[in-house]
Amino acid sequence: MQHTSRQFELEMDTLRTCVLEMAALSSSQLQRVHLALTSSSLALAEEVAITEQAINQAHSDIDALCTRIVAKRQPAASDLRYVLATIHIIGDIERIGDETKKVLGNLHDAAVRDFLGRVPEVLSMSNHTNDMMKRAIAALSRQDVLSALDTMRMDAKVDADYSAAIERLTRMVGNQPDLANTFIECAFIARSLERCGDHVKNVAEEVVAIVRGEDVRHRSADSV
Repeated sequence: MQHTSRQFELEMDTLRTCVLEMAALSSSQLQRVHLALTSSSLALAEEVAITEQAINQAHSDIDALCTRIVAKRQPAASDLRYVLATIHIIGDIERIGDETKKVLGNLHDAAVRDFLGRVPEVLSMSNHTNDMMKRAIAALSRQDVLSALDTMRMDAKVDADYSAAIERLTRMVGNQPDLANTFIECAFIARSLERCGDHVKNVAEEVVAIVRGEDVRHRSADSV
């Protein structure tokens, strides 16, 4: 029994470490997106593609580990909450990787980068999502509910920036209708960043679920 218990603790420790490592990869993707928005480096797209492969592999490996733990160890209480929350968390982290790859794919066009240079809300969205991800990782590592709630609140800033960005882009393309295709690509970039904010918020919500045992996915941070 002692041997089984030690093995279970080792598996849970491995799970916690792997989730944080996967989250760190996702955070690096968001940082690359921010750098790409402020520079003309095209090498970042290749880096993002390579890291996304690592994120996808981590997603598969962690999902398999969660399945083994449930099947073999039959965890209960807080351990079960952590395993179930982890399955949700790694799904959101994997989707952040997908969205960042989309952003870098659209930024290859110099006209798109020039257009976005006149939309400060997009850079603000990138700032906020980077900050949110760092806070979410810290909240997950420390199982800190207050930090998780702060992360959830920050998503409202990303949403506000997204709305403002689309309004500004619409006005700009109204004055330059020949740039309609560029407008569409810029709108896709803004949408991907907004989705990244949503996924990071989901991670923060799962931290609350781990610690408190509450499903807060459809509640505001203040109501929690």
